[in-house]
Amino acid sequence: MKNPVTHSVYEARTVQKKHQTRLIILLAAVILLLLGTILFIRVTTMKEQIDELYPTEASGTEASLPAETSLSGESSAESSSAGVSGTDSSAASSDAVSPTPTDVPAESAVLIPESAAIQTISHKARDSAYHDLQKSIQALIDSQTGVRCGFYYINLSNKEEFGYNDMEPFTPGSAINLAFSTMLYDQVKSGSVSLSEVMSLEAADIVAGSGTVQSMPVGTQLDIRRLSGLSMTDSDNTATSMLLRRLGGIDAVNANLKLISDIIDFRTSTTYTDYAGAQRSGLNRTSAQDLAKYTEYFYTQYSSDPAAYQPLFNDLANSGAAWGIGSSLPSDVLVCHKTGTASDFGCETDTALVFAEEPIVICVMVEGADPAVSRALQQQLGTMVYDYLHACYS
Repeated sequence: MKNPVTHSVYEARTVQKKHQTRLIILLAAVILLLLGTILFIRVTTMKEQIDELYPTEASGTEASLPAETSLSGESSAESSSAGVSGTDSSAASSDAVSPTPTDVPAESAVLIPESAAIQTISHKARDSAYHDLQKSIQALIDSQTGVRCGFYYINLSNKEEFGYNDMEPFTPGSAINLAFSTMLYDQVKSGSVSLSEVMSLEAADIVAGSGTVQSMPVGTQLDIRRLSGLSMTDSDNTATSMLLRRLGGIDAVNANLKLISDIIDFRTSTTYTDYAGAQRSGLNRTSAQDLAKYTEYFYTQYSSDPAAYQPLFNDLANSGAAWGIGSSLPSDVLVCHKTGTASDFGCETDTALVFAEEPIVICVMVEGADPAVSRALQQQLGTMVYDYLHACYS
């Protein structure tokens, strides 16, 4: 006969195991239910975020930047800078990007001419000529009356580099667009932006002054390549404003520019005395050295990856301005430059890549009452640098 106590213990353990199994099954079901709920919430959230980032409506509901004043500070000018608020309050993201890219048409590439020139003077003679150039530049600028001028020169081959009044603040007009465009193409290179992306024009993008985009209806869709081209070749304020919105706002772009050169912070108010002796104060100023360094940075980026930056190089070579640093140089010398006019401040700016026997950067910023005088000074300074360089190979 079996022991009744042992039998009862066995039955009790059997019941206990059944309860434990049921609890494990129930707990597993609860966990699966929770995981499913979390997954559903996550998918729903992601869908909402995607819908916000890539709206299907043509007009979109993108975040916008105020456009109270232009970057150059002027309300209108032939090459006034891109328009955004002087107190950019929001950093728009890629909300403005259409989910439907366009086909960017093929374009002819402008190429840097090959140079087989050999220096014909000794290094000692060149050093002497270089010091003479520095003295001549200073003498010419100092001889001007009613004019304030900032100058900077960089030799991209042998690293000669000097400036005069190169750390003083000036209002660059749309000459700053080259720096902005370089930041755009950095994003193109990294894959964060595509030239085929389409943006919708918003009311907040519209800035008076130069350019044709301002007259287009709100909701007009334009691809990034066209916008960048208009910003560079036509100094289109509204096109530049749209590009800045795509890049997260002027302050985000400026933070990257400061890593390249930070003599004058473009987004910090600075006080100075202008060409007429009046005290000025405001945002959106830069220096000749800053602009020259931004131009040098573009050249470095283009040299390291021509395919990524070729469209911008094409625009720089076809900027359309007949005046400035290279306006009196021989026709076989390739001059790629971006000019800017800030008429309310009497400022004419040109930053240029000049491909003579050696590639060089020249930036000249001139304030004065007469734009013709300022542009003539730019021409003189450009010619002086070219003559010095050419004489080293003649």
